[in-house]
Amino acid sequence: MKKTLVGSIILSCAFISSQAQTPKQLTAYNATVKSQENFNRVQREAGMPEMDVLTFEEWLKSEEDKAKAPAPSVTTANKEDPKIKWAKKLEKIRPQLCELKPVKDKSKPVRSAEAIKEKKRLLEAAEKAFERQPEIERKLDEIAAKHGVQRKRKNGEGKTQVLSGELDGYLL
Repeated sequence: MKKTLVGSIILSCAFISSQAQTPKQLTAYNATVKSQENFNRVQREAGMPEMDVLTFEEWLKSEEDKAKAPAPSVTTANKEDPKIKWAKKLEKIRPQLCELKPVKDKSKPVRSAEAIKEKKRLLEAAEKAFERQPEIERKLDEIAAKHGVQRKRKNGEGKTQVLSGELDGYLL
């Protein structure tokens, strides 16, 4: 089997060299094959499907097809004035845009129903927290005494640190 494999490799190399019109083409083909083999190695390592390695004839045909394909031309859209492009985009999205209306009476702030509800909710939460303040202060004093620390202290950078609680035995 090794002789057959070696013989087929020699034959394919001889066939490639007979088909190669220039050393430049052969070099380019070999570089493509190396790249495909490297890609396949990575794919194998990742457990992904491999890419078929092109024969020289297939590669040569694809190169000829690329050469025959017309080069992409610069469209007029790329040369178009940016202001005109912007106007076209604006017209396209205009149905989704809403019109902003000026506030007539600027002395009274305009508030939505949601904003008024949110403000009311926050004020109620603040009021409840204020009512619980003595209980919170007592708990913080107990934590500070338990760990032998002060409730407020200055750190090495001159910033004030304030004890805010305890979590799993660690001070916050």
